[in-house]
Amino acid sequence: MGNTVIHNSNNKQWDVFISYASEDREDVATPLSNILKAFGLSVWIDQTELKVGDSLRRKIDEGLSCSRYGIVVLSPSFLQKHYTIVELNAMAQMEVDGKKVILPVWYNLDVEIIRQFSPSLADRVALKYQDGIPYVAAKLLEVIRPDLLQKHVKIFEGSKLSNITTGEQLRNILAGSESSLFYHDELKDEHEINLVASFLDELRDWIDIWEDLSVKEQAEAQISFSRHIDDLLLNNWSIWCGRKTIAYHITDYSGKDISVPLNAIIVDIVRGKPQSVIHSEAGVVVKY
Repeated sequence: MGNTVIHNSNNKQWDVFISYASEDREDVATPLSNILKAFGLSVWIDQTELKVGDSLRRKIDEGLSCSRYGIVVLSPSFLQKHYTIVELNAMAQMEVDGKKVILPVWYNLDVEIIRQFSPSLADRVALKYQDGIPYVAAKLLEVIRPDLLQKHVKIFEGSKLSNITTGEQLRNILAGSESSLFYHDELKDEHEINLVASFLDELRDWIDIWEDLSVKEQAEAQISFSRHIDDLLLNNWSIWCGRKTIAYHITDYSGKDISVPLNAIIVDIVRGKPQSVIHSEAGVVVKY
């Protein structure tokens, strides 16, 4: 960017600019942008800020110059493209007087690959996308807008979940549930699908018939829960559960829309061993 002065035509200031390779748009850039916006950040990302007829280079320069931070999604595709390197260099020029601007997120990379590309970049503390988008988003908020992170933590403190490590704990939370809210971190392969998704599918089936089961059948289900939980823990997943009353909308015999409260069980399955997990409308806030 050199000494070029970019004028922001609408005087808008963004919290963060997301720089990424087009190959990583669907898997990384868009989901990350969406969750950050849900938390209240103003995010510059080319999908939403570019209009037909815009000058691509000028609009990107404007986004960079008018953003407080730059999230850089470092991936094999990113390192191979000219325009992403130009954006990275532009952000590096903005880091004057020790100001931190570049916030790296590694995607399908390890430290050796980064070190070969840029030793100084390898020395930066970076987030790894494989740790899950809620964790990555929460850690970015700590730097960009810690006030927003604390706001959401306070609002949803009542939705703090309990760490489940036994089938008995899950059975106790399950009793009396009429519906379910499930969440899990992104699944990477067939093994994780079988491990996580199959457990949640089975759990949903049990919820539908739980109150009609005999004591013996509930005990058998508890043993099955324990097996699933043990497998998840061994594969570096953790299970977090809680309760929430949700509104279920139905139409009565007269055609009137009415709201019926239902007791729902919340089940979130996340990577790693966080200290706490808070389930919010903007996603799952993971606190390590």
